[in-house]
Parts: sequence; structure tokens; C-alpha cells
Amino acid sequence: MSSVYVIQSQAGQFLSRRKEWLDKTEINALYKTPHRDLAINELVEITSKHTDVRAKVVEAGTSSKGLPLVADLPPLEFPKIALPDDIAAMEPTEETSATVDPVPNPPPLSPEPGDEENPASTTAKDLSLSEES
Repeated sequence: MSSVYVIQSQAGQFLSRRKEWLDKTEINALYKTPHRDLAINELVEITSKHTDVRAKVVEAGTSSKGLPLVADLPPLEFPKIALPDDIAAMEPTEETSATVDPVPNPPPLSPEPGDEENPASTTAKDLSLSEES
């Protein structure tokens, strides 16, 4: 039995060849490739256009007809992140309780002495007048 790579979302759906999310029952229309690098490229394209999508490339066995066996695949697990409410409940540590002095505002830019005669400060009108002379 050979294997293919499919793209599975966190909702348990699979990417189709038409770039739509389908459930496990429509295996004929699923995007599948025997090459992992092609599946990763497709995943990058999908997630760059739809930044809210969380998906992974998954290896699946194939049936005798070459269709991916996705019915047996477990749901995807993604790492848990701390939500703002969870962060507020955490006890402060030395790293999180350190205070940082605010960065002072930079001084305003002032013209350097002699800038009035600087050729870089001439305007296009000044240049056209000098060419006519």
C-alpha cells in the first residue's frame, strides 16, 4: 500500500483540488500528491491567502484505487496558547514583572548651519533657472 499527502484543517476537513474544504466523505475530489514538498507548497499558498486557516500536511495510506484513506486519520492537534484571561491569572515572575523605562523622544531635526547654501537643498525650479543662464 502506497501513501499520499493531503492537507487537513483544524476543523477536520480536507483541501480539494478546487481549493475548497471538504469532509471525509468526498475523497474523490481531495487534493492529493505523492510528494510531500508539493503538498507543503500548496499549504503555504492556502495559508498565505487565508491567514485564519490552520492546517497541516498529513500522510495517508491509499486504497487499491489510489484514493486516500482519510477516514482513519485522527483530528489534528495544535499547540495550546495562553489567552489574555490566562495571562492575567498567572503570577508575575522576575521576567514578567521587570519594568522598562520608556524610550525618550528623539530631539527634533534642526537644519545644520550652512544648509542654505547646500546644493542638495536646491529645487527643480532653481535647476531650470541655472541651465538657462
